[in-house]
Amino acid sequence: MQDSIKQRSGWLNRLVTWLFSPRVLGRGLFVLACLVTLLALLYTEENWRGKRAWEQCRHELETKGINLIWEAQIPAPIPDQENVFAAPKMAEWFVREHTAGFSNELSGKFSAIAECLGLRSSNRVAEVTALPATANIPAEGADIVLHSKSGGMPGINPAEAETLRRVVHQVMRPSAIAMPGPRLNGAQGYTFVSQPPNPISPVRVAVLASKIPLSKEVEGLFPKGRFATVWLGDDSLRIEPEGTNRFHVFLRHPTTCSAAEYLACSDEITPELDLIRNAVERPRVRREGDYSHPWGIPTPNYVALRTVAQTLSQRAQCYLLQGQPDKALREMTLLHDLRRLLEGKPMTLVAAMIHVAITGLYTSTIADGLRLDAWQDAQLVELQRQLADIHLLPQVAEAVDTQRISACSTLETTSPSDLQSIFSPGSPDPSLWSRLKDPAYYVDRLMPRGWIYQSMAAIASIEQRFMEAVNTTNGLVQPRRIEDLSLTTSAWLEGFSPGPYMARVFLSDYAKAFQRTARNQTMVNQALLACALQRYRLVHRQNPGNLEDLIPQFVDKIPLDIISGERLKYHRTDEGFLLYSVGWDEIDHGGASGKSASQGDWVWDEPKP
Repeated sequence: MQDSIKQRSGWLNRLVTWLFSPRVLGRGLFVLACLVTLLALLYTEENWRGKRAWEQCRHELETKGINLIWEAQIPAPIPDQENVFAAPKMAEWFVREHTAGFSNELSGKFSAIAECLGLRSSNRVAEVTALPATANIPAEGADIVLHSKSGGMPGINPAEAETLRRVVHQVMRPSAIAMPGPRLNGAQGYTFVSQPPNPISPVRVAVLASKIPLSKEVEGLFPKGRFATVWLGDDSLRIEPEGTNRFHVFLRHPTTCSAAEYLACSDEITPELDLIRNAVERPRVRREGDYSHPWGIPTPNYVALRTVAQTLSQRAQCYLLQGQPDKALREMTLLHDLRRLLEGKPMTLVAAMIHVAITGLYTSTIADGLRLDAWQDAQLVELQRQLADIHLLPQVAEAVDTQRISACSTLETTSPSDLQSIFSPGSPDPSLWSRLKDPAYYVDRLMPRGWIYQSMAAIASIEQRFMEAVNTTNGLVQPRRIEDLSLTTSAWLEGFSPGPYMARVFLSDYAKAFQRTARNQTMVNQALLACALQRYRLVHRQNPGNLEDLIPQFVDKIPLDIISGERLKYHRTDEGFLLYSVGWDEIDHGGASGKSASQGDWVWDEPKP
């Protein structure tokens, strides 16, 4: 053993002596110097190539009048009396700080609407009465009698559970119940009816036990596993005690309610709506915050905006069902003006697409009123005025341009350590060992600066090509060109090179964004004509032979098809009319819609007379 150790020790000594001999050490240093020199040349070459590519790209864009300086995106201060977000509660409700979530005082008040609807009598699915174990229950006094053998809360057998399930099914599937009058589907999953649903007697459950059960124990009588087809979620029941031994079981999230019930519950938030109504009358928009860096700008509270927009749409639907179009128009006007909270520089792509989504909700609610034949001429004139004011394409194009400026500014001014957190999101403060195991950690810190410039040039060029496929002046898009660019960009991003590695963080699905924008703008144009057609029918008792008959009494001009650049297709039919765009595939299918927005014509859902 000792001889073996001595042999290994001697071998190591000879190896160390050889490695540090003058000849070997000199050759090693020479090789290392060569490697360092080659690496320096590589960095110099890549930095020169990247810098040159970016300067050429920027020069080409500047010759087209495109400014890529982030400072130009910073909005100038405006007087408080002119600023929507300086009005009471607007910043608190609709500006999301990066350290805070989307929940706030406003969201709590709007969620109370669902709680209010859940406690209406038509949602009461059961009454549970706790009685002494020796009590006698007459046959007509209870639908189900549960006995406790252990003195505690009893269980429920399958037959009894089926009785409860049948009652809950009737409440939550009101289509099985004869309800007179029309109905509309709301944005939050409600079905609104003009008349209250037929009342359903709750199932009466008598519990014979030695002690009064707790609300949680009562809830256990209604196991969700047995109500999988009717429960809306894990938190669908609400137990409300009455007195000392009676409990009312409500559905927390009803799906169907009358227009009057929804309006009564949502009237509680009218003070908040009035504050918003007064605020949007101010002429300008600026969210206060830090605009020095693209990633630190104040952003809208998208959840709050969506909730308010959906509520306004649903209130308008309920007023339409009640035959009160003037009140419906008031809610629609605020829904239209609510989009202003998303405006102002810098326009982000997310804000622009939320703007597009709210516009889609707005136009679909107009269609609901036309379907019910509820709008009168005075409301139709005002709705046409509001619709003529909507131009979605310029805002989305502006957002794409802002995203390009934001990406280039971020790449040019951000340190390698901060870039690593952008490209490799995860733990906010990963351990050193976690960082060392991440290949992106080395790439982000060791990459030549020229790779960043190459990415900037690629991002700017790609987004410019998408922008050139859109004509914001005439309000037209080129779907085939956009789709081709999308395929080319996707293939490029799948490659392994410095450009795709960083660009995929900043590039978005522009084809989908422009398609949705074009679809909703088409809905706006179609809604404007549908309102004009309804006004024509109110006067002439029939539809016009062509759209030109609407000019000038019912519309100033006929909007163009955002896809073809021609007038929207219109045909008078025996049942009414057919109004459509050729759609994203740019093929006239004669008014036949497709299975998706990419297929078939975009047809207006024309109300039947």
